[in-house]
Amino acid sequence: MPELPDLEVVKSNLEKRILGFEVADLKFLKRSVGKPSPELVEEALKGEKVSAIARRGKYTVLHFESGAALLIHLMLEGELDLKPAGAPVEKGTCAVLSFKEGQEIHFIDQRGWMKLYFIPPGELEKTKELKELGPEPFDPAFTPEYLSEVLQKFRGTVKFALMEQKFLAGIGNAYSDEILFCARISPSRPARELSEREKDFLYKCILDTLRWGTEEARKRMGDRVRGEIREFLNVHGKEGEPCPRCGTKIVRIEIEGRGTYFCPRCQK
Repeated sequence: MPELPDLEVVKSNLEKRILGFEVADLKFLKRSVGKPSPELVEEALKGEKVSAIARRGKYTVLHFESGAALLIHLMLEGELDLKPAGAPVEKGTCAVLSFKEGQEIHFIDQRGWMKLYFIPPGELEKTKELKELGPEPFDPAFTPEYLSEVLQKFRGTVKFALMEQKFLAGIGNAYSDEILFCARISPSRPARELSEREKDFLYKCILDTLRWGTEEARKRMGDRVRGEIREFLNVHGKEGEPCPRCGTKIVRIEIEGRGTYFCPRCQK
């Protein structure tokens, strides 16, 4: 699933390539993707001009001059691809958003789980999807004190505390592993058992890891909007490879059904 670093790069690249573009057409090839209904979304977006592009948590938001918005959640395997008008539609394409300037966004998801929500003018911040999100990691509301309070109340592992979107928006399975590697904390530790010193270092690692991940993804993606780049990560997806810090083999375990990677020597 795309996470904050991936989606920050997607946002920046869409800004460079479609800002000011006018919608010619939107076609849903998988009708369940369009919310509240595909017919409403298709009709509502015709003639709209893209005025801004934003990210909130794991959502990408296309803002339009009328004040309306298109809220995009890629779910587990969804992708965006920017193509010339009339480009072939590949298997798994759920929707195609065409612009009068001769470009198209293809929304691709082999599972068909992604969602495109049309939001009327003035309603974006009232939507259930965004109202339920916690602060962004780089928002002033996210402080060491806030993190400490959340972890103290959370009844579960520290990994799942980081992934809980109502507490902190934008972190998923991959970057929770990377943050905990930075902080030298085992992902299976109960969140409530961390010391204040560990929490303070974890706070720093959240910000440092997300900055690093965003810059590394930006270098590798160039001006593309499609792709989820993971090869540069330290531990996630690296089972059996040597820890970049101590050389011990990276271990994969499952925590509440999620594949989790860590160094058994460095992370306690």
